Amino acid sequence: MKIDRVKLIATMAERDMKCTQLAKITGVALSTISSIRSGKACLLETATLIADALRVEVEDLLEVPKQ
Repeated sequence: MKIDRVKLIATMAERDMKCTQLAKITGVALSTISSIRSGKACLLETATLIADALRVEVEDLLEVPKQ
């Protein structure tokens, strides 16, 4: 599963949340958060934890496949 890095960064900025805060709230390693922000794929479970912490739906963060 791939989170759209631009959507993630924008949502984090709207919530005034840094990577370290997101890692602490979600329990996800900071290195994993950084990798996802860089465009790496993640598990649905991880995406759900991030979405919940940012108070958005997982679908709002996902990358839209190019057609």
